[in-house]
Amino acid sequence: MHARVAYGWLPPLAAILTVLAVSHMTAPRSLAADPGAELAVLVGVFDVGRGSSGAEGGVEIRYPTPVADLCYVAGSAANDEGSFWVYGGARYELEVASEWMLVPGFAVSLYEEGGGKDLGGLVEFRSSLELRHRVSERLKVGLVAYHLSNAGIYDRNPGSNSLVLSFAFRPERRLD
Repeated sequence: MHARVAYGWLPPLAAILTVLAVSHMTAPRSLAADPGAELAVLVGVFDVGRGSSGAEGGVEIRYPTPVADLCYVAGSAANDEGSFWVYGGARYELEVASEWMLVPGFAVSLYEEGGGKDLGGLVEFRSSLELRHRVSERLKVGLVAYHLSNAGIYDRNPGSNSLVLSFAFRPERRLD
């Protein structure tokens, strides 16, 4: 039998991380000063292909690393059933054609089911694959498929699959 534990501290943590990400994005000499950094807005379907699928949305910040084409990612997301999660990990951009990239990613997540799907526990893993197109120097649009599950570290591991659109923006560089 699975015992449900409420993590009442996760909604404020998700809100704080989102506010910090957005404020950092707009602050001088921060994300705007880094030519490779992006803010992404994600919208799509949570638990796609199953009877309980619903809407989801989220935000990510992406920072380049010293390793070419590898970037750090931190994000938060929620669905229309009250579930939400925060995550951090890495992504790797592989250019497959002019202006087109294939981007695999992996992140560790903290998940709260709220009124939504029970994924088995607090710690979940997010594996993703994105096909993205560089629309302009400051905008990339992509289609992301990702799986969120606990990899069997809990007794229950139903997992979920999401399909989302990603709109990634690079802020204008400020030359103060």
